[in-house]
Amino acid sequence: MLGRYREGGPAKITLKGMVNQEERSYTYEDLSFRKEGGDDFIPRLWATRAVGYYLTQIRLYGEKQEWIDSIVSLSTRYGIITPYTSFLVQEKDIFSDKGREEVISDFEEEMAAAAAEPAFGEAAVEKAVYQKSLSAAPVGAAVPVNMSVSTGIDGTSKMVRVSEVLKNVGSKTFLLKNDTWIDTTFDRSMKTKKVAFLGEEYFDLISQVPVLGSYFALGERVIVVHEGQAYETVAEDDSGSG
Repeated sequence: MLGRYREGGPAKITLKGMVNQEERSYTYEDLSFRKEGGDDFIPRLWATRAVGYYLTQIRLYGEKQEWIDSIVSLSTRYGIITPYTSFLVQEKDIFSDKGREEVISDFEEEMAAAAAEPAFGEAAVEKAVYQKSLSAAPVGAAVPVNMSVSTGIDGTSKMVRVSEVLKNVGSKTFLLKNDTWIDTTFDRSMKTKKVAFLGEEYFDLISQVPVLGSYFALGERVIVVHEGQAYETVAEDDSGSG
């Protein structure tokens, strides 16, 4: 059984629902969930469907802070790029509290503007269909090849090649900011352990924690969070804790 749950170990699951207006209940016993691991696509699939659900709720019932916060948080964590979450590839700092507050504020304005648009017509139908497709997605949201994004307060836009600024590695998402690939779970309040690119410690770390190798392979400058520790690969002259 695939899903998202807080803890692993033995479990019993009861599913209840209505079938032909009759309540049905199914119980599955002697199940065992893994404490960690699993297919990488599952978290992103769950997040894609959740974003689609929250967007639909906002369209139908209006804004709720909880829904907006969830959309921004999930889109950032899992790299879900939609016409409503282009802030991921804009020149915004999503790795600080202040930056995230600005993103949420901008997103609220976008949602308010969208709510003012006609609730009928071709555009409205396309929006509803798109949001429904997210909430029922069979796989995680596909990353668009290109996206037109606003670049400043003057309202000008430019075309961004998304694959050049956003990468999914395993269940993690990385954004390219100032020539550094940054794990979206990173926060600027974290202290990074600096590791010289291709230095002795670099290879020792990969030997001890092989999964770091797939993250470090993104480039010379990478910031990744693993088990609560933020690692930053830098030029050898810049190495050392900091």
